[in-house]
Amino acid sequence: MVAKLLDWSTDVEDAIARLGKPGLVFPFSKAAPLVDYLASRMVVPRSDLLDRAKQINGSDAENFLASTLANVTMAIDHKGAVPDPGGWYFHDADFDMYVLDRRFSAAWRSARS
Repeated sequence: MVAKLLDWSTDVEDAIARLGKPGLVFPFSKAAPLVDYLASRMVVPRSDLLDRAKQINGSDAENFLASTLANVTMAIDHKGAVPDPGGWYFHDADFDMYVLDRRFSAAWRSARS
């Protein structure tokens, strides 16, 4: 898949709608701030993202992080795997960092401002 060069606005709207869906284990009020944190930094070590997840959710940071990333991914790609390249983020296993697509980041921050 080729990196997405189009506007991410519709995908962000879909992600926000999915995170706000009733019945999710982690409500929008918790999940959205985690994506806000990632979007504001664009490159985040996994340890920092887990620390933020603990601050937001209080416990079960691993599940909270995985669930939030999966819900955004499902809203955008309609499957659990993030396309690489071309996804809204990727996990750099060598450096254990999450790297957000800069256009997705801009669209997310715009939608949430």
